[in-house]
Amino acid sequence: MRAKFKFGPLATRGQFSSWLFVACMATIADVAAAVAMSDPPTNDRFTKQSVSLPRIQKDIWLFGGGEPLCSSVEPQFCAPDKQAEAEAYFQQTEAFRSKRFLLSTQGIATLEQFKRWPANVSKLDAVLQQIAKQQIGGLSTEPQAQFNEAAWYEFWKPLALSDDEQNLLDDVFELRQLKRDGSPKIMQLYFNGHQPYVQQMFKDFIEAARQHSQLPTTTRPKLLLITSSSNDPLQWVDYYLQHFNAAGADAMWLPIEPALVAQSADRDACLSLNQQRFIHNGQYNRAAHYPDLAAYQLALCQQPRRLEALINEADAIFINGGDQSLTMRSLQLPSGEFSTLGKLLLAKINQGTPLAGSSAGTAVQSGHSTRNIPMITGGRSGPAWRLGALSDQADSPLCYFHQRCTAKAAAGQLTYKADGGLGSFSLGVVDTHFRERNREGRLLRLLLDTNTAFGFGVDEATLLRAQFDSENSARLSVAGAGGVWIIDSRKATQNYSRKSAEITTVTSIVRVANLSATRLLAGDTASFSLQKQDDVGLNDVKLHCGEVAKPAKLRPDLAAYQEDAALIWQVGTTKQACQRADGRWRYTNLPLAVQAPTELNSQQR
Repeated sequence: MRAKFKFGPLATRGQFSSWLFVACMATIADVAAAVAMSDPPTNDRFTKQSVSLPRIQKDIWLFGGGEPLCSSVEPQFCAPDKQAEAEAYFQQTEAFRSKRFLLSTQGIATLEQFKRWPANVSKLDAVLQQIAKQQIGGLSTEPQAQFNEAAWYEFWKPLALSDDEQNLLDDVFELRQLKRDGSPKIMQLYFNGHQPYVQQMFKDFIEAARQHSQLPTTTRPKLLLITSSSNDPLQWVDYYLQHFNAAGADAMWLPIEPALVAQSADRDACLSLNQQRFIHNGQYNRAAHYPDLAAYQLALCQQPRRLEALINEADAIFINGGDQSLTMRSLQLPSGEFSTLGKLLLAKINQGTPLAGSSAGTAVQSGHSTRNIPMITGGRSGPAWRLGALSDQADSPLCYFHQRCTAKAAAGQLTYKADGGLGSFSLGVVDTHFRERNREGRLLRLLLDTNTAFGFGVDEATLLRAQFDSENSARLSVAGAGGVWIIDSRKATQNYSRKSAEITTVTSIVRVANLSATRLLAGDTASFSLQKQDDVGLNDVKLHCGEVAKPAKLRPDLAAYQEDAALIWQVGTTKQACQRADGRWRYTNLPLAVQAPTELNSQQR
């Protein structure tokens, strides 16, 4: 399922990128000096504060997602004192602002050719009837046939379309918007309009790449951009190329996706990428919207050594957000073995090349070569406790349309990939958008159901850096606006009490005790080790309190422990805790217990 994102006041499928092939090598002009730091939680720099390690085996930068980047489609994220400057830049560049749609005769003819539909083929008839009400008279350029985003989604609202249905209609009828000179409009990103702490986090990442590769200050590190987490891997390219070029890198795109991993150097196979993307990602004819990027991808598909060269040349790697399962399908063969490119990428990461990810690009990194550390793939806290976790492969979008549905999970059920993801973050399961999406419950349930010791939840606009000196130990640092929640479930106990019984369903209350949680905010550091038999876990925690941390008995904080779907948290007393000026707590080894309704009993565990 494709996620909906906010573009200003309107909900659409995501932020958009350009058709510009040359953007793969372009840089962004400097526009204005960085504004003064104004957010007190975010005044820490990794490159200045990180503790030196004997040898950096892996340098992992985990962004929690939701980074507030100043762009023409999300101007509300521009720093207040930079909004006018950013707006002038967007107007000057004729920036893309939001999608527009056209009920063209060509699009209607495309729909009429579909023999199946994302949900039920009878819904296709209703769609065509709804279009007929528009009375476009067979003219694809009739003004009344064009819609802005708000009008477009309002037009389809009476049909109660599924996400797959709406997304397919979006693809078929999206209108390419052109500048006055005839070139396509693109979403513009204004780096110096980001909040100062956001700029600094990404600049520090690029600086870490420079230091690792021992480059002179006049040389820009080469950053390898991977957009395979997106359902539409083409639409994010320009967005991130602008961002990282402005942050100080020489950004280049590695155009992998599930459709490409199934192809070979055979020219005919590579020519089918656009059609295969419709099957693997549910994206209809996106090459028509990004012809230059599609041509670039085709050329590299037909010359796989060029793909390998991009990886070998990289000084840093970044994986975008979306769906972590898509990234794994872009790097693994159907057998589960990593592809040639996947193996090359992992070797690069294990040699210390800094790797960053955001949202799904963070979640994909869970795993371990010998320990049981799964990769979370989906689900919500409420269904997670009612139904438990299920090892299941998520369906690709439009799976019903393509007759490829195999997933067994119920709606919202917690799912995971049992053998993990990339394994680049090898300390525990990592989850994202954490406090913002009430994910404490689902992370804990996954740890319990898979017998995994540790979980790491990263808030939005927050960064957890892990500098590994071995697969089992690392130095942790936190920056950004939010925090990182680390849960220790090694000593957890579960007790079930019968609530009611019916013929086919047993409803119980489960109470989990003997949990321990730590919450780190910007400036906090810690060591983490799995090297000993008893799994030391966190140690040498240094809270950035500004004064000696004192014992504290914390009340259940709804901002930190969401009571989602009747989850009830009990919070104990911690030996180290302090409260930041904005009211957020940082603490170590906080005793926790939780109870929740479940449809499972102790025997089913």
